[in-house]
Amino acid sequence: MTTQASNAQALIKKPLPKEAITIHVTFTAQTGKADVAKQDVLGLSKQVTNEPGNVHVKMYQNPENEHEFTFYETFGSRELEKKHTQYPYMAAFYQRLGSYVQEGTANTEYWKLYSYTYGKGMNTDYDKSKEVSFKIKFTTKEAKEEEAKRIVNDLVAHVNNEDGNIEVLMFQNPENSREFMFMETFVNKEAEIQHTKQDYMQVFYNDISKVLDGESTLTYWHRFSDSDGRASSLGNISPFAVVMSVSELEPTINWYQNILGFEKIAEYDLTEEQGNHLVLLSKNNFMIELVKNQSSKPKEKIELPPYHYKAQGITQFTFKVPNVDLALQELESKGIVATGEIMRNEDLGVAYFWIQDLNNNLIQFIQN
Repeated sequence: MTTQASNAQALIKKPLPKEAITIHVTFTAQTGKADVAKQDVLGLSKQVTNEPGNVHVKMYQNPENEHEFTFYETFGSRELEKKHTQYPYMAAFYQRLGSYVQEGTANTEYWKLYSYTYGKGMNTDYDKSKEVSFKIKFTTKEAKEEEAKRIVNDLVAHVNNEDGNIEVLMFQNPENSREFMFMETFVNKEAEIQHTKQDYMQVFYNDISKVLDGESTLTYWHRFSDSDGRASSLGNISPFAVVMSVSELEPTINWYQNILGFEKIAEYDLTEEQGNHLVLLSKNNFMIELVKNQSSKPKEKIELPPYHYKAQGITQFTFKVPNVDLALQELESKGIVATGEIMRNEDLGVAYFWIQDLNNNLIQFIQN
């Protein structure tokens, strides 16, 4: 490969479960039933992304033929995908398909999503209705799989550096490692056209042609739905606790117990070790952590953890996530820097880290 990856930014990768598997579905709706099909699969997407094993669902429609659809459902493992097919709403969905899908057009394939990278256009303010995606499928010659991967990876490093690129998804057939598919999405048609005019594209065409077995196929799509599932690194965050540093514990405990009905569930006197005396209050699976610190003072400027408890008032918001390592990786991929390393407390069975918002408010992500 002769292109220079050093001229492009480092790939910004979305973390994925190692055993993730993707269902790739295509079908053509019956004449006049494109809207019915679109609304039905949108309803399905809301149910699927609520499954514990779903990573994401992406749905596309052919801009030249509104009756043609394709969508990707990615799950944390093959076992989680099999469980997905057993939910009652899936049986109902399969029954409805016959009412709007042209007979013989539905097709389901399994793919391994081995790379998911973000482009510079992801964080720009653009009109989502004008997004353009294209899908390429190809087969390599014998023993040329790894070379094909290197060629495509080098290209993607450049593509993600284009102002108009949103993302690139790269798949490999788990049953036939010579078969590849990738989907590139751009902010609009103009950005996609500019992409094809880049110098490195001609180099890519020349290099990839040497490893292909037969012709590749290219089709254009418009993405109309893109949702993270509960198994995504940030797809399952939920409120967990509010932490407040207070001047006196007892009056605050009494107020939350008597006025809001919170229950005191734990108390930790860490005065000697950290200078903190902690009390945990709980109601309806939500916690308030009250902290009295010997050196606390009225809130001025919040210090970074673990010294932020010195300021009175609310010191942080906490979100519970399935996996702190994946959550941190995804936040870092979006340009967010943690205040420090991931902290792990085996005695309490928790792992956590902090970030700051634009106003320097502390936000904690915790796994337990």
